[in-house]
Amino acid sequence: MALFSPVALLSLLVALLAARAHAESNATRGFLLAATRDPIARLAKKASPRDELGAILRDICSTPYPARVVVADETERAAVASRRPCDKIEPWVLPAGRRRRRAQNLPLRHFKVAAVAANAALFPGGTLYVDNDIAVNRPLAGALFETFDDMARYRKAVGLTKAAKCEPAHHKLEDVPGDFCEHNGGVVFLDGSRRGAAIAREWLEALERHTSSDGHDQMPLRDVLWRHRDALLDLPPTLQCRCKKEDICASGALLWHLHRDDRRAATRAGTKRHGACVESKLTEWLVPSQAVAARHNATTELCGFFCLGDDRVAPRLPPKRV
Repeated sequence: MALFSPVALLSLLVALLAARAHAESNATRGFLLAATRDPIARLAKKASPRDELGAILRDICSTPYPARVVVADETERAAVASRRPCDKIEPWVLPAGRRRRRAQNLPLRHFKVAAVAANAALFPGGTLYVDNDIAVNRPLAGALFETFDDMARYRKAVGLTKAAKCEPAHHKLEDVPGDFCEHNGGVVFLDGSRRGAAIAREWLEALERHTSSDGHDQMPLRDVLWRHRDALLDLPPTLQCRCKKEDICASGALLWHLHRDDRRAATRAGTKRHGACVESKLTEWLVPSQAVAARHNATTELCGFFCLGDDRVAPRLPPKRV
């Protein structure tokens, strides 16, 4: 008598192939960050209120995806290597020929865009650049990287969300229509193709030629995206939350783009406003007794234990009975 029916064997094979494909996508996709000076100096092995870089690196270490952190010199590389929260964080020195021009008002933005241009095709399955002041909704990291599947489906090379202000008054460009909005350069999906890498290089070249009076990199990015609009996937605004009145658990966003002090303040403020988050987001993670305690406690702090990483505050469960 056969141990497994043909249908069961086929189902098992499909499951194994799906698991293998998922593992391969994890290996060929990853995060990209750029950090120099203060973020490196503040990087700590354990959570620290002033350490934004460490917070997002710990978020990344909780996901299946690797990351490269682009730094300016060997000293910074050694610092990241010694303080990184896990081994899948790779510090990498930006080669001198690709380093930013020392413009007086733009050194950090030049460094960031140069880092993106030098690593646009780092991961063949897709490279996700994120600013340091971002938190990842840890349980939804897989959904975040499924954005690359959408890009492949629609044959797009880059994916970004539109900026809050479509066309600031001092960012006007003669060759770009006013209704083609700026896009947020703090979260950039690059598909790993030559086309995506070319767009990143053009962004750096445009930034070196001209920028807005306030020194932002989004104006030259808008110029480049207009020329490559057929390669652009406009991502939904819900992908990243820039909100100050609710935390990432309550908003359901995949990324929280806000400085860490503001994120922690929103988390504390949300404790009273969004208690329902505890039951709706955490029940599947907790054994029944813990879930009941969480509902009685009515605090998003416990929700943050899973969603918020370093931005959470300690969960306030009732003390154990002896």
